[in-house]
Amino acid sequence: MLTVLAPAKINLTLEVLDQRPDGYHQIRSVIQTINLCDSLLFRLSH
Repeated sequence: MLTVLAPAKINLTLEVLDQRPDGYHQIRSVIQTINLCDSLLFRLSH
């Protein structure tokens, strides 16, 4: 089994900008990390 921590963050601002040629949009964001995380557990299945 593999355990990976996924750190949390808070988006303080989020602007959706122009659409890119691949269909997705550019974004501009200001984030703040916080002292929380999720634990992701992975195991092989058959």
